[in-house]
Amino acid sequence: LEAIAPKVIMTLGRFAGCNIVGVAASLGELRRSVGSYRQVPVVPTYHPSYLLRNPAMKRAAWDDLLKVRRLIRGSGT
Repeated sequence: LEAIAPKVIMTLGRFAGCNIVGVAASLGELRRSVGSYRQVPVVPTYHPSYLLRNPAMKRAAWDDLLKVRRLIRGSGT
């Protein structure tokens, strides 16, 4: 990640989110706020396979993508 120097990191699923942010939490807890990895904002969201099994959650994942867009554009959360 250091070589890429991302403006925002989006993790897919609880396992990835917990490992990047460095906490043990549910995905619901992780999604409540923007985390941080070496001063880079981290936005956890649902894993694509979960979204395939639970289409009703696609709106929440879309909201997470919009949050990433706002962070990239510099308008915060």
